[in-house]
Amino acid sequence: MLDDKSGWRSLFLADIRVLIADQSPITRKIIRSSLRKLKVSIIQECVGGEQVLEFFDQDMGFNMLFLDAQLSDIDAQVILAKLHERDLIEHITIFLISSQLNPNDYRTFEALGVKHFLTRPFNATKFDREIAPIVRTMLNPDENQSIFCQEYRSEILELLESGTLKFCVDESKNLIVAEGEKNILCIQLNAFLQIAKLARKI
Repeated sequence: MLDDKSGWRSLFLADIRVLIADQSPITRKIIRSSLRKLKVSIIQECVGGEQVLEFFDQDMGFNMLFLDAQLSDIDAQVILAKLHERDLIEHITIFLISSQLNPNDYRTFEALGVKHFLTRPFNATKFDREIAPIVRTMLNPDENQSIFCQEYRSEILELLESGTLKFCVDESKNLIVAEGEKNILCIQLNAFLQIAKLARKI
């Protein structure tokens, strides 16, 4: 169960302030352009870990971070550990972008506060599928509608049936945060329950 100490509620109520830290100008452009289509306007960019830490030192109120796992100057794990030391992780939605991670990497980054994993190659279609629903929920937390796409239905059913779907509930926003192996979905609670009933898990 999530509570206010996690920063979850304040995250949903705040403006989205984004920092994109990626060495690829193409990836940065895709993320920037896609966010602007969603009416997110507070966006900063950088290409190195030192710059990430400098931005957070300026206390600009970032609550979303796109982080390249392979930054050249500072390892992503070190960056996240430093953000932990500053008690910032719990207030940030982090998307880790990588070419390839092994199971141990996933566990390590999850322990450091990463909930969203994006694999390269990265494109606008992947953004629309994996990121846009989360951003829309943050922008419109009180909309009484499901934000999951019909295409997720079979994926959710499969995960429920296999028992590998982890989820937690934010009662204040009537939301399920459902996490699979690589994707995380924010789903209206009533929609999730309907799908779960189909899988005969509740």
